[in-house]
Formats: sequence, structure tokens, C-alpha cells
Amino acid sequence: MSEELNNNVTEETATAAPAAEEAPVESKAKTKFGRKLDNYFGITKEKSTFGTEIVAGIVTFLAMAYILVVNPNAISLFGVNKVPTEQLFLATALGAVIGTLLMAFVAKMPLAQASGMGLNYTVGGLIAGGLAGAAVTFGNAMLLVLISGIIFLLLSVIKINGVAIREVIFDGIPECVRGAIAVGIGLFIAFIGMQNSGLIVASSTLVDLIQFNTYAWPYAASGAVVCLVGLLSIAVLEHFKVKGGVIIGVIIATLVGIPMGVTKWSGMSWKFWETFAAFFSFNGSENGGVFFACFTEGFKWAGGASQIMPAVMTVITFCMIDM
Repeated sequence: MSEELNNNVTEETATAAPAAEEAPVESKAKTKFGRKLDNYFGITKEKSTFGTEIVAGIVTFLAMAYILVVNPNAISLFGVNKVPTEQLFLATALGAVIGTLLMAFVAKMPLAQASGMGLNYTVGGLIAGGLAGAAVTFGNAMLLVLISGIIFLLLSVIKINGVAIREVIFDGIPECVRGAIAVGIGLFIAFIGMQNSGLIVASSTLVDLIQFNTYAWPYAASGAVVCLVGLLSIAVLEHFKVKGGVIIGVIIATLVGIPMGVTKWSGMSWKFWETFAAFFSFNGSENGGVFFACFTEGFKWAGGASQIMPAVMTVITFCMIDM
């Protein structure tokens, strides 16, 4: 009887008690500008500090900086794409800056954006292989990427019964297929990486490992050795949870590649600002005009109407990779 009475009293008290309003979080910043930043991004509200966010930003940059090197190489797959590497480097950096700033000031989310692994190698393969037996230029590929991006944005924004179309499509894909897509893209990237490093070579069985027991100089397997050193370094650093392990591994491989003749500095310039004028020009991608390439050369298709359906399927493929 007493237990029932106590329970009733407790329930009535809980029901009668008004919901406590969340007290406003006072900023710990010392300056007016700091308080404005704090209130805008909700740093104190999320129980974080400026120092924590700065360190997290540096660590995130170190973890993602490898894309600045990998993305230009991916798009220039097999050397077919004649776009200057420094322009692709600049495009990769500029895209990451714009995407990250939009996430920061529009979405107010501490998320860094950069070119995605998988799609970049697909674009490189598209330029190298062409469509319907006809060549595909850098501008053609960028136009398809732009179209797929717009479609993907619409699929994410337009909702049916309160659910985005993208989510409906994603939920309709069997889980085994989702996993297979991710694994397939990973294997594709790994295969291309092993090809570029010389770790695997063509043979009568289609693919074979390079021979490491040929000691003539220049060492034929030098690229493969540098690849394995970089891969092992990254694996060890990641095992011990070293922050920025990927970029550190890239640096180690770069240094090892200098005496082995793999890392080449000839023709390289650190004056990236010199490429800006060409980057924003209308002179075509091969002359450095990367920024407007999809408009200056994207609509000029070598195969004409025969490339329409392959182009449509390519756009769908790009959307599936982003999904």
C-alpha cells in the first residue's frame, strides 16, 4: 500500500513539474570576436574549446592531405590526360577549400571536404579508355561529373513523404550489393596503384608480380620497393594510431624514392600562384584552363550521338559511386 502511494506521488510530481528549459551556454572566449565565433559555431555549447578544434583541424588536414598528390595522378591515369599536373593540384586544393568552407559556414559542421577516392580513378579510366570507341577529353569528363553532382544534389534535397529520394534509392539497394560496390572500388584503386608503382606487371597469365632479383642499375623494381615501404610505413603508423599516419607514410616513401630515382623534382615549381592565370582562362584544359573546362570543351564530343547512351550510363555510375 505504501509502495503504491509512493509511486503515485512520484508520478504526480513528475507530471506536475514543468520541463526545465536549457540554460544558455555562456561563451568562454575573452574577446568580442572570439565570442561571436563561439556563438556562431556553438563551440562551447558542444562542450569543446578553440584549442581542441584547432588541433582537430590540423590532424584532419594531415589525414587528408594525401589527396593533393593522389587526385592529380588518378585523373592523369596512364598519362593519357594531357592536363598539366600543377593545374589538377590547384583544382584539388581549391575544391577542398570551397567544400570545407561551405560545410563550416552554411552547415556549421566541423567536416572537411575533398575529392573522393573512387570517383577520381573512374574519371581517369574514362579519359584513358574513352566512350563508345571515341576519345573523351578532360572537359567531357568534368561535364559528366557536374551533371551527376547536380542530379545527386536534387536526389538529396527532393523528398517523398518526408524522406529524401536518395535515401529511398539507397535503402532499395541490397546490403550485399552496397558492400560489393565499396569492395569493388577499393580493389580497382588498389589494382591501379600496384600498376602505377610497378608492383604488378603484364604477363602470359595477365598479371604477375615484378621480379625483385634483378639487381642491375637502374633497379627495375625500385618503384615497387618504394610502394611497399610506403604501404608498410602507413600500416605501422595506423596500427599505433599515429595521427597523420597516411601523410607521414607518403613523406617517408617520397624520401626513400629520391636515391632510388623514383621521386623526380625536375620541372617542378613551388610557385603555385603562377598557375592561377592559366587556371581561370578559357584556353582549354591542355593549356591549363581547368576551371572552365567543362564549358569550353565539355560539349564537344568526338563520337557525337554514339556517345549519348554511354554518357548517360556513366552519369548513373557516378551517382552510384557517390551514393
